[in-house]
Amino acid sequence: MKATVKWVDGAMFVGESGSGHAVVMDGSEEVGGRNMGFRPMEMLVLGVGGCSSIDVVSILKKGRQQVTRCEARIEATRVDAVPAIFETIHLHFVVGGKDLDPARVKRAVELSAEKYCSASIMLQKAGVRMTHVPFRGTGQAVNEILAGRIDLAIDTLPTYLPHIRAGRVRALAVTLPQRVEWLPDVPTVAELGFPGFDANVWYMLMGPPGLPTPIAERWVAAVNKAFADPTLRQRVRDALRVALDAARRIAHSGMARPVLIGPASLIAAAADAAQVDVRDFELIDSGSAAPLATGRSPSTAQVITSSSPGLLQ
Repeated sequence: MKATVKWVDGAMFVGESGSGHAVVMDGSEEVGGRNMGFRPMEMLVLGVGGCSSIDVVSILKKGRQQVTRCEARIEATRVDAVPAIFETIHLHFVVGGKDLDPARVKRAVELSAEKYCSASIMLQKAGVRMTHVPFRGTGQAVNEILAGRIDLAIDTLPTYLPHIRAGRVRALAVTLPQRVEWLPDVPTVAELGFPGFDANVWYMLMGPPGLPTPIAERWVAAVNKAFADPTLRQRVRDALRVALDAARRIAHSGMARPVLIGPASLIAAAADAAQVDVRDFELIDSGSAAPLATGRSPSTAQVITSSSPGLLQ
């Protein structure tokens, strides 16, 4: 997207968009203008209203709603300081049509605000510019953040918990709706200004449909052999405590019943250490010779970590 803003005189400018349209912007007489055009900040408010209105009408039409009128009434307030940025922007939609479903209208407005309107979502963000660095796995990301070559990572809590406790990285936020027991002083993303934010991670061990039993048995034997190692068992037990606590929260929230897959003895030990009732979950014992399960393991919290002490403070 490209645009050009040309000065006319005083505080008047003409903005030309890459799509071939022009608009006049002007300031008030107090700043040397003649009040013959939009204020630049008014353009921002109109952009939000226009972007969201297009979404609402489009969503309703796709839902076969007969819309004949859509009006967005916008009220915005700015802080009494320099720069006078927007403090709040409220959109009130008035939608008319034939046999409109109020629930669908409400949902269209919500989808625009939460998912589709680029203008409003952009203004809601924290304003931090980031470059996404893709890795093939968590191990590479951990190495890079410990070496200080990247500033920020969003990853699973068990992966970073030892490094957080050792002071090698700093936990900035957790992505579950509630704080976690193991990092009680670390706020949630929701607490930091993003209400309703909730992100979980799911793990699974699966095989293709019709996986032959001998192959499944080989997988089960290999997993059980690995879990026979005391050091690995302790590491997995510590990780499971974190995962079980998150899964317990999900189970008690009324969502789908979490599934635990693994050696029954290890799950039982981890559940006992975490003071979690395993009856809250569906258990699949990987110690059996059953084909590899395609169910899901418990959801675990993500943690946002930083190798830069001052980042996002």
